[in-house]
Amino acid sequence: MHRSTAIAKLALLLLATAAVSCGFFVVAHAHARKSCWPHERDALLALKQGINDTYGVLASWQKLRHDCCRWTGVACSNKTGHVTELDIDYSSLLGQISPSLLSLQHLEYLDLSFTSLLGPNGSSVFPDFLSSLHNLRHLDLSSTLFSGRLPARLSNLSNLEYLDLSSTLFSGRLPARLSNLSNLEYLDLSSTLFSGTLPPQLGNLSNMRHLDLSYMQNIHTADVSWLTHLHFLEHLDMSGINLGTTDMFPVANTIPTLKDLILSNCSLPNANQPLKHLNLTRLEWLDLNRNHLRHRIDTSWFWNITGITHLDLDETYLHGPFPDALGGMTSLQFLSFANNGNSATMMVDLKNLCDLELLRLDGSLAFGNITEFLKKLPQCSSNKFLSLLSNHNNMTGMLPDMVGHLTSLGQLSLSNNSITGAIPSGLLLKRIAQAIML
Repeated sequence: MHRSTAIAKLALLLLATAAVSCGFFVVAHAHARKSCWPHERDALLALKQGINDTYGVLASWQKLRHDCCRWTGVACSNKTGHVTELDIDYSSLLGQISPSLLSLQHLEYLDLSFTSLLGPNGSSVFPDFLSSLHNLRHLDLSSTLFSGRLPARLSNLSNLEYLDLSSTLFSGRLPARLSNLSNLEYLDLSSTLFSGTLPPQLGNLSNMRHLDLSYMQNIHTADVSWLTHLHFLEHLDMSGINLGTTDMFPVANTIPTLKDLILSNCSLPNANQPLKHLNLTRLEWLDLNRNHLRHRIDTSWFWNITGITHLDLDETYLHGPFPDALGGMTSLQFLSFANNGNSATMMVDLKNLCDLELLRLDGSLAFGNITEFLKKLPQCSSNKFLSLLSNHNNMTGMLPDMVGHLTSLGQLSLSNNSITGAIPSGLLLKRIAQAIML
């Protein structure tokens, strides 16, 4: 080896050794960046200092454990080492949220739900400094103790895709400025204290997929036309809002992406409006309970949607015979038609409803023969039928032996009917959780 080449290689080796010993080696430095940034670790420790951690949820948050990316509830970017997620939900934490969180400027995901954390100085007002975490995509404050009005600066979180404020004490008029969060895909304001009318500006949230406005304290509306602009909406829950003067069903029919339509206790006057072209072909979950519809059940608009899995019609006071179309709803898993005034009849053949798990008809049928009724229940090789509740239904006849062949049945309740005869032996041998026969 040439002498000058050997000297050069020796110099490089000595330089590399010195770099390693000083902590400046490029690979080592890159690895350090991936572990945890010191100022972000200090911010998390400052947050912990203001928290009463009775159950040791944050026990791993210790200064001697340098890599905060490995702490409980903390996640970091693999590329930069910056803290991107802080998830300490359901942790029974008490205390205050420290403004030190402002040091986590790369934070994208923050979940404080079901904690008892408050703002600085123990204030229940929304911590305004959270509005400066501009990279936030996910913010969950559900079931926390925050109250009062939402700060205007919340609309600065332009990257926000997920916002859950459900079951909090936020109050005042529902702020129209929420419509500035144009990237929102998930918004849950259920069981809050917001009041006033639903702002039509919510229609500007064109990326919305999940919208829950149910059971807000004092919300009302006479116009739901803004929903027609939510072209990607899959889940809509407006339970508890008076929709009696709106065109709710025709408007919903303009959103073919809908999978869940939950309109419990909405004062809807009927569900027999003719929909010229039914677009809700993807609908899986339909809940209309506690709306006094009071028309013939077979005139309802939804019977030809074969993809429905969950149908709740409790306390709708629909009457008359169930339509034969019910027998073709082969995706149905849950059908509840309870407390409807004993004014309907069920003569439909349900043998092909192989996915049906629960059928609840309490206090809804005017009459029926139990033998004929049971013979029309699902009879599939992959039977999933678990529960039959048909109390207070004026049913007559005798229980047939074939009821013992409903192999998956775990709950059978037939109280307050006029059923006679002996209980089939096959039924006595089954371990049924609830069997109330006579």
